[in-house]
Amino acid sequence: MRRIAFVTYHTSPLAVPGQGDSGGLNVYTRDLAAYLRRCGLATDVFTRRSDASRAGTVEVEDGVRVISLSAGPATPVPKEALTAHLEDFTALLAEAVDDGAYDVVHSHYWMSGVAALAATKATGVPVVHTAHTLAAARALPDGTHDRFAAERRIAGDADLLVASTPHEAGVLVEAYGAAPDRVAVIPPGVDHGRFAPGDRARARARLGLEDADLVVLFCGRIQRLKGADMAAEALAHLGRTAPRLARRVTFVVAGGASGEDGAATLEHMRTVTGAADFVPDVRFVSARPNDEVADLYRAADVCIVPSRSESFGLVALEAQASGVPVVASAVDGLVHVVDSGGTGLLVQDPSPAGFAAALETLLTHDCLRRRMGREAARFSSSYSWGRAAAGHRLAYGELLSPERMVVCG
Repeated sequence: MRRIAFVTYHTSPLAVPGQGDSGGLNVYTRDLAAYLRRCGLATDVFTRRSDASRAGTVEVEDGVRVISLSAGPATPVPKEALTAHLEDFTALLAEAVDDGAYDVVHSHYWMSGVAALAATKATGVPVVHTAHTLAAARALPDGTHDRFAAERRIAGDADLLVASTPHEAGVLVEAYGAAPDRVAVIPPGVDHGRFAPGDRARARARLGLEDADLVVLFCGRIQRLKGADMAAEALAHLGRTAPRLARRVTFVVAGGASGEDGAATLEHMRTVTGAADFVPDVRFVSARPNDEVADLYRAADVCIVPSRSESFGLVALEAQASGVPVVASAVDGLVHVVDSGGTGLLVQDPSPAGFAAALETLLTHDCLRRRMGREAARFSSSYSWGRAAAGHRLAYGELLSPERMVVCG
C-alpha cells in the first residue's frame, strides 16, 4: 500500500470545526484522507501537537493516522504566533519523511508548505501544496508580514499546486507567477452521507428550536473575514426595514471566536443583537462536531455566508447539500459554489442593506425558498469527496513513475 503525508501544521483535523483556527481545512483534510484510503492510498496527517491529553498518534480509521509533533507548547497557540515554532516542527517532519515511507508530501496552508519544502529538500519526494487561502486574495490582512513572500516561494518550488476553483488558479498564476502547467483545479467535496435534506422539525427539536418560525443560520468561525459581524448587522437592518418579518426570524450563530479579531467580533455581534431595537430572536451556540452540524443546516430556512473573501466556501456547499438555500457574498470561490438565482442569492452589494434585501426575498417567498432548496441539493451532488480523491490520486500519479501508480478501485 502506498502512503501519502499530509502536513497541516497550524491545525489538527481532530479539532472541532468553527472553534479557534479550526474550519474548512480540517474538514477538507480529514475527509480527503478518508476517501484517498478507498483509492488504496494510506495517509498520515502531520500536525503540531496542541493538546497534551491527546496521543501523539491517533488512528482515525484503518489507513488514516494523525501524527502530532511536539513543536512549542502542547497548548493552542494563536495562528499569528505559530511561525516561532515552525523551525522545530520542520526538523521533526524531516525525520519522519526521510525514511522513504512516503511517495508524496501534500502540504495544506502556507506555513505547512514552508515546512514541507524544507523537510523534503534532501529526499526528492515530490511536494504538492494546497493554499486554502492566499494573502493576495484576502480581503483583510492576516498580520503575517512575510506570508506573501513565503507563498511566492512555495508557488515556485512545489511540484504541484492544487487550487479549489478556477479563481484560485488564476491568482496563483497572475499574482504568484506559478507555471500554469503546475496548477491543477480539483474542487473539494461534501459528505453527502452526512449532509442531505432531512426532517426540519426533528432537527429543530434536537436544537431546542421547536418554536422557531423562520431560521437564519450563520455557521463558522466568528471573525471579520468570515463576515460574522455583517450577518448580525444584516439581521439588525432587516428588523428596521421589515419588522413584521423580522419578528418571525430566529438568528442562530454557530461557532466560536477565531483569530486576532475574533473576540472583538463576537463582542460586536453580542452588542448588535442585544440592542433594544434588535427585532429577531437570537441564539448563540458553540461549535459542533461534524455529525451534529448537519442538524444546524436542516433546521435552517436560509444559511447566510457573508465572507469578505472565501477561497472555496465549504459551509455554503454543506448547507446546499442539506437542501438549504444560501445568501452569500459574490466573492472568490463562492461564485463557483452558489448558483445565484438557482440555489441561493449572491449579494453584489456587501453591506447590511444588501444582505438584508436578499434575506427578505427568500424569507417572504416560501415557494421560491423551497424550490431553491431542492435545486441546492441537486446542484451539490456534483461535488463529492470520491471525485476529489480520484482527482488527487491522478495528480499524485503524474508526479510518480508509471510502475508506482495505483488505480482507484
